[in-house]
Amino acid sequence: YQRRVHGDILIMEKGKAIKLVDLTPEGEFKIPDEAMNALQEIGDKKIAPIVIGGPWRSGKSFLANRLLGRMKGFDIGSTVKACTKGIWMWNQPVKLQND
Repeated sequence: YQRRVHGDILIMEKGKAIKLVDLTPEGEFKIPDEAMNALQEIGDKKIAPIVIGGPWRSGKSFLANRLLGRMKGFDIGSTVKACTKGIWMWNQPVKLQND
């Protein structure tokens, strides 16, 4: 899947939303194994994280999906129950290439 963005080509790869930071029942922060593995696969490659923050139910997951060129990826709910509570990440880098 390819999508043109301001003269660059955004090459979409398969991937999924995963939790980057979890909160243990004891109130401690933990990086889940799946996130640690995804980060280790990046290795020493240069990356530019995109961070989206805001109040609950304000469209953060919708915006993240749109930036990925997808309609689904980060869970979006139609109720007041949070779907992506905490800190989440896409499990694969999104590569940008110039024309």
